[in-house]
Amino acid sequence: MLVVCAGFYAYHNSLHGAFVFDDEVAILTNPSIRQFWPLWSVLSAPAGTVVSRRPIVNVSFAINYALGGLNVWGYHVVNAGIHILAALALYGIVRRTLRRPGLRERYGEGTAWLALAVALVWVVHPLQTESVNYTTQRTELLMGLFFLLTLYCVIRGAESSSRATAWYVVAVLSSYSRAIRIKSDSPEMYSNLGNALVRQGRLKEAGVYYAKALQIVPSAAIHHN
Repeated sequence: MLVVCAGFYAYHNSLHGAFVFDDEVAILTNPSIRQFWPLWSVLSAPAGTVVSRRPIVNVSFAINYALGGLNVWGYHVVNAGIHILAALALYGIVRRTLRRPGLRERYGEGTAWLALAVALVWVVHPLQTESVNYTTQRTELLMGLFFLLTLYCVIRGAESSSRATAWYVVAVLSSYSRAIRIKSDSPEMYSNLGNALVRQGRLKEAGVYYAKALQIVPSAAIHHN
């Protein structure tokens, strides 16, 4: 609750900031967010725009438009909400990491407070300002959120004996959403997660991430070209 309050307090005075720069083509003149049917329309943003080939971001703008039209307040609230969710995911990552054998003995009962401190610094740090206040930078916010959710799910999978597969499936889906549907330039995330699973002896699960990394490399090259 403290992380949520800190996040909204930090950005409450920016909720009425005007649309700027790429917001014009991504939101103001983007016809694909004006309706949800046919579904393919909202999933296919105009070519050459910042939301092109990023259907999750475009759908989120369409939801904003459906609820409040071009009222900039709603777009900023969603951006702040995504940022706060990322901070909560980071809290879970740090807390569970510090509770792992080898760290638990050192930090003991202070793990929750340390995790809270990290999450609070994350949610109010000024380096995050552009991503939260610049509406179109929702691409960066969602990328960060799905990245952290992937790490969190991998940790939960490593800790779980009965639901490990389910956690790993969610981790793969989160990775896919981040790398293909939001930011198509991150094969390193899959390979890093694969390396972490190899160190845990989970070779089968690691193979899934390595395969995904290899699939992204050609797409990333095309995207940059």
